[in-house]
Amino acid sequence: MAITLESSDAPVRKFLKLALYGPPGSGKTYVALTFPDPVVVDTEAGTDFYRGREGFGPFRVLKTKRLDQVLELLDAIERGDLPCQTVVIDSITVLHEVLREAMAQVAEQRALRNGKNPDDFTMTPRDWGKLKLRFQSLMTRLYNLPAHTVITGWIRDVYEGEGDQLRRVGTTLDADKKALYQPDLVLELAVVKGKHIGIVRKDRTGTWPVDTRLTDLGYATFRPLVERLDSGTAAPSGLATEEAAAQEAAAHLDPATTGRAILRDLLCGQWGFDERQALWLLASKLRQPLRSWAEIPPERLSSLVDQLQATDPAKLRAFVAQHYQPVEPAPEEAAHGDGLSH
Repeated sequence: MAITLESSDAPVRKFLKLALYGPPGSGKTYVALTFPDPVVVDTEAGTDFYRGREGFGPFRVLKTKRLDQVLELLDAIERGDLPCQTVVIDSITVLHEVLREAMAQVAEQRALRNGKNPDDFTMTPRDWGKLKLRFQSLMTRLYNLPAHTVITGWIRDVYEGEGDQLRRVGTTLDADKKALYQPDLVLELAVVKGKHIGIVRKDRTGTWPVDTRLTDLGYATFRPLVERLDSGTAAPSGLATEEAAAQEAAAHLDPATTGRAILRDLLCGQWGFDERQALWLLASKLRQPLRSWAEIPPERLSSLVDQLQATDPAKLRAFVAQHYQPVEPAPEEAAHGDGLSH
């Protein structure tokens, strides 16, 4: 697999990735809708109060809590079928709750299949892992979009300690613990003495120090930052989603894939056979034609690896020199032996 290294010479043209969380009425939806040309995933019907309201440009809304519809919307934006300047998720907390409930139902169905009371179901660590992976993949897709991304979320308290030592130490977005890792800018919204403010909780753009209090929040607050991000000349490259990366890693961890890789490394990498010679050798041992490494039966991989590692490479080279012909191997070629130790 080819890899691509990016140069740091030119600044990257980026879109702002903003996360807003706070209690009801703190202005999350209001701020999000001030961004240009937004397409909004509205899970709470919060946009109803802003339709036709003075001071807001036109926006398009998908009212849904269904993950399949959200993914279909992202597909359309990624294909270029739904051009927009901003994508708003209002709120990400609801989508996370939907995913959590879906995994709980999977656990309930598993309990039923195993003859257990569904009320006594337990989500396994694997269930929680799938939930986190699916949620993080959704977040990665959002932040890969060729548009500004604004996610809003509920607020929850953060505690430390146990028992009598339990104490509140702060607040965070009510979703997966890692939900705030990817946004460039995170604001906690609040109403203080009748004024709406945003407290900077994270800023990797270097624009505001943490704990800075911003007032009169709206797109105008962020426009200088957006213009700076937009001034880059290098095109941004998206990251693979966590699910896609996990599938790729699983392919490398799969015993069959690993076994074939070991055989290929031994025969072609260490011992210098070309691909056809290596496959011919293995076909001779298996007594069946092989046109590709994928055709090696998984159940034979372990024994082939063991036999190769116990074989003198010089013996194999002599066997190939005496019997190999550059044609597709056939079962009868095995009559000459296989050159591998038994």
